[in-house]
Amino acid sequence: MISSKLMVRDIERRIISRFMDLLILSILDHDGSEISGYDLIKYFHSKFGLLMSPGTVYSCMHAMEREDLLKGKYNGKKRVYTLTQHGRETARIIQKGEARILMFMSKFLCKAEH
Repeated sequence: MISSKLMVRDIERRIISRFMDLLILSILDHDGSEISGYDLIKYFHSKFGLLMSPGTVYSCMHAMEREDLLKGKYNGKKRVYTLTQHGRETARIIQKGEARILMFMSKFLCKAEH
């Protein structure tokens, strides 16, 4: 039988995996700098205590680059990403909707009322 602690941890990992693009937009918009996939893996580990798979992180960043949310360039041997104008605008829209998103998640997780 799976413990409740392990089940909650699995849900946390799933949430980060599914919403990683939103987290990346938020991180880059807040810092206004550039970030590498390795930096993100370290960030997720230090902030949430989760080691995310490099494949998950890098494929998300590549998809975001294809969607014109991020722009990648090589800085020495590593590839770093910054927000594009579209990425900045998207991050701001998400920030403006934060209260509504939190309310939705709260309703989603509350017990159904009969």
